[in-house]
Amino acid sequence: MAGYREARMYSYSSTRVKVMEAELIPRSTMDELTQLDSVESILAKLLQTSYMKNIEEYGGAHIRGELVDFALSSNLAKNLYKLERITPGPKKELILLFIGKFEIGNVKLMLDAKAKQRSFDEIERYLVETGHMSKAFMREAFQGENDVESLAAKIARAIPYKKLISRAMSLYSKNKDILGAENEIDKQFYEMISSSSSLLYKTSQEAATLIKNEIEMKNVLTMMRAKRYGLSDQEVMSSLIGNGKTPISTLMALFRGAKSVDDIATGVKSFDLKDALKLYQKSKGTQMLRFEIAMRNSLFKKAMHLLRHSMLSFGALAGYAYIKEMEVFALRTLVEGKQHGLSSEELSELITWNK
Repeated sequence: MAGYREARMYSYSSTRVKVMEAELIPRSTMDELTQLDSVESILAKLLQTSYMKNIEEYGGAHIRGELVDFALSSNLAKNLYKLERITPGPKKELILLFIGKFEIGNVKLMLDAKAKQRSFDEIERYLVETGHMSKAFMREAFQGENDVESLAAKIARAIPYKKLISRAMSLYSKNKDILGAENEIDKQFYEMISSSSSLLYKTSQEAATLIKNEIEMKNVLTMMRAKRYGLSDQEVMSSLIGNGKTPISTLMALFRGAKSVDDIATGVKSFDLKDALKLYQKSKGTQMLRFEIAMRNSLFKKAMHLLRHSMLSFGALAGYAYIKEMEVFALRTLVEGKQHGLSSEELSELITWNK
C-alpha cells in the first residue's frame, strides 16, 4: 500500500521530468558542438535547443562572451524552479536540499568576491537564482555591505543555512582565511545533507548515494591539490568532508603515503582514473581538470541511471538535477575552451561524460 501511495504521489512529477529530460542536449549534439569553429557557431546551434530563449534574452548568437554565462545560469535557474514546482508537496523539502547546493555556491562566490574586493559585476554571470536568492537580493546584499562578515550575516538571514554560515564566519574572524571559510561552508553543507539521519537518506538512498559520490570527488580533488601545492596533513584533514564513500581515515592514509598526485590517482578505489592519469602525465602535470572530468563522468552515468530507471520516485528528480548541472558545466567548458583557442580534439577530451 505504501508503494502504491508513493507511485501516485510521483505520477505527475515523473511525467514532467521526462519532458524536461527530452530538452537536455543529446550526446550527438554535444559532440557536434565540440567540432564547431567558433563561439558564434556554438551559440547558433544552441539557439535550436531549449537554451534559445535564454540566449536570445542576452542578444542571440552574437552576444559577448561573458553574456553566454548569464544565459547558461538563467537556463539552469529556470529548470531548478521547474523541478521545485513539480516535486510533490510532501517531498518539496528534499528537492530544496539539492537546490541548496547552488545557494551554497552563490554564498561562496559572493563572500570570496567581497574578501578579494571584486565587484558584483565580475561574479554575477555565475550566480544562479533560487527562491531564496533572487538576483536583486544578491546584488543589494553585496553592494550594501562593506565587509565579508556583514555580507555573510545578511545572506544567512535569507537562506536556511544560518548555522553553518555562522560557524564558517567564526573561523574567518580569527584568521581572515576566506578559502578556509568557503571550505568550511562546503563541508558542513554536504555533511548535513548526506548524514544517515537526514531526510534525503531516509527517503531515497539512491539519491543519497549520488551525494556521497560527489563528496568523494570533492575529497579526491582536495587531496590532489594539497599534494601538488605541498599542504600539510592538518590542512587536508580540516578540509575533507565526512560521509563520503571512503572514510576520512582511509583517505588520510592514502594522502600521507602518496609522494605525488599520480600516487593519489592510482590509490583511489572509488573512481577509475587510469585514463585521466595518462592525460595528466602527458600534460606534464598541468591539467588537473582531467581528474575532475573523469569523476564527473562517473557521476553523470549514475545520475542518468537514476533519471531513466527510478521513475515514480524521488531518484528521477535528483538524477535530473545532477545532469542539468553537468550539462551547464560542459557548455561553459566548451565556450571558454573555444575562446582560449582549444582544438576540437582538446574540447572533445574535456567533455568526456558525453561520450
